[in-house]
Amino acid sequence: TGALQQLGVELGSDLMQPWKDNPKGFFENNRIWKFNQKILEEQGSSWEDVFLYGEDWCRKHNLDQYQGYIFDLLQDEFSKSTIFAIKDPRLCLMFPLWESVVKKMNGTPVCLISLRHPMEVAQSLAKRNGFSIERGLILWANYIFTAEKVSRGYRRVAVRYENLISDSVKELQRVG
Repeated sequence: TGALQQLGVELGSDLMQPWKDNPKGFFENNRIWKFNQKILEEQGSSWEDVFLYGEDWCRKHNLDQYQGYIFDLLQDEFSKSTIFAIKDPRLCLMFPLWESVVKKMNGTPVCLISLRHPMEVAQSLAKRNGFSIERGLILWANYIFTAEKVSRGYRRVAVRYENLISDSVKELQRVG
């Protein structure tokens, strides 16, 4: 996402600050992150819920109440942008909600799916959050398979993390 920002993709006005375990930064919009957090909490869930499955979860909960705020948030953050990106891994879980608002704004989502080796993700979650490797692998599978499913029918591209590191120019040309 940082590379996209360097290419002129707007990420919004309030980006998450870097942490010691991610000194380059997260390139996630704080307002969007906090709002997604609020939705999950109000619905009795969290990003680490291994039983949370995007489309099914969105259908089981009345999330229409959040559409107005999402519309206003996107207008406030990106109304002057010709192209913008939202990075929040939880978006794949809440994609139907965000998708409906973007469509009402006459926008079309384009999905960039970041692929990282599942064991790397599980080890990172074990180190940072104290999760078991098994839990980390289940979360990885839930997020990646949900992202694949909800992005069907849209222009999408998968980016392998190691390719971005080893040959960022070539990978970004492919993404473009």
